[in-house]
Amino acid sequence: MSPCGRARRHTSRGAMAVLAWKFPRTRLPVGASALCVVVLCWLYVFPVYRLPNEKEIVQGVLQQGTAWRRNQTAARVFRCNLPPLSSEYTKDVGSKSHLVTANPSIIRQRKMPFQKQSSVLHKFKGILYSTMCSEELLNSLDFFNAREDDVFLVSYPKSGTHWVAEVIENIPNVSMSLTSPIELGDISKFEELNMYCKRRVIPTHLSYNMLPMNIKQKQCKIIYIVRNPKDTAVSLFHYYRDNPNLPGIETWAGFLELFLRGDVVYGSWFDHVLSWEEHKNDKNILIIFYEEMKRDLSKSIKKIINFLGINVSDSEINKITRKTSFSEMKNNAAKENCDPNHTICALTTNRNLVFRKGAVGDWINYFTSKQKRVFDELFTEKMKDSELARHFEDSS
Repeated sequence: MSPCGRARRHTSRGAMAVLAWKFPRTRLPVGASALCVVVLCWLYVFPVYRLPNEKEIVQGVLQQGTAWRRNQTAARVFRCNLPPLSSEYTKDVGSKSHLVTANPSIIRQRKMPFQKQSSVLHKFKGILYSTMCSEELLNSLDFFNAREDDVFLVSYPKSGTHWVAEVIENIPNVSMSLTSPIELGDISKFEELNMYCKRRVIPTHLSYNMLPMNIKQKQCKIIYIVRNPKDTAVSLFHYYRDNPNLPGIETWAGFLELFLRGDVVYGSWFDHVLSWEEHKNDKNILIIFYEEMKRDLSKSIKKIINFLGINVSDSEINKITRKTSFSEMKNNAAKENCDPNHTICALTTNRNLVFRKGAVGDWINYFTSKQKRVFDELFTEKMKDSELARHFEDSS
């Protein structure tokens, strides 16, 4: 018998002896009998509640340590199921990588971006698209009925589509309507676009291969905007961090790895640009460089106006130049903000997210020497036969 059991036994015997001495030849009162029952139940039926001694405290700590090790093993298994990370990412995390196994909140922080991606992005023909672009619509693009006077503004995300749209909207005395992106929404998008009576200006981030066949057959005018891929990557990184319609991202190094693999929305920058470069000599396609617009906006505006076949005076071009400066556009975006009738990007209706810096060469503040070397090697390999690549030699 354990020491506690022996103690309970001796205590009960002592209590009975005291009662027998106190009431030797009389029956016990009802209250005393009830008290005896309570004492016996406390000793034999209910567990004894007491503070643990030092030995039991140590044993409890050891048991908790065993449970912690089990949790740690489970966390390692969880980490094994995550996509591979670059050495730069691991370096950025530093000592916090050890806390992932010990702190559940950190596990949740690490897991959330990958959980969130499945809810805001989906794959179609191997390319990631926003869930705001339904699979049904993407699968039905070839049923779109284009008009011969349609104008399409095309670019990889964060390359200047909004800028060119602002230029076109500020052309005076022109009957044109800027629509929302052709890939944004569901199958009812085609009915929505058919309701426009004026000449339509339709933005999109689609690659040439995804463009509706009817647009190619009718030789609709297309303006394709290209931006330095390093600046594009940096801008898209901030877009991922600030835009609730895109997956959360923790570090620049982690995002750059995804960008280089093409595991970002609208796929690989290299594949996107090359798909359009194959048609650079098509008479209905004009290629505009973001850096040229920054260097000489009025010259780029003249190119756009001439391409669209519109007559505009020099004084009016100067007015357009002033109205479409970056600072002016950013101020206007703050006023319009979430106007659904002014949605140009298929990834957000919040125009405050669109205009961040608009700088050329800002990538130098983000790329390490190693990251630049890896990027340049991939750029050389992918763009070795590209004429457009020569435009980025001075700024890369």
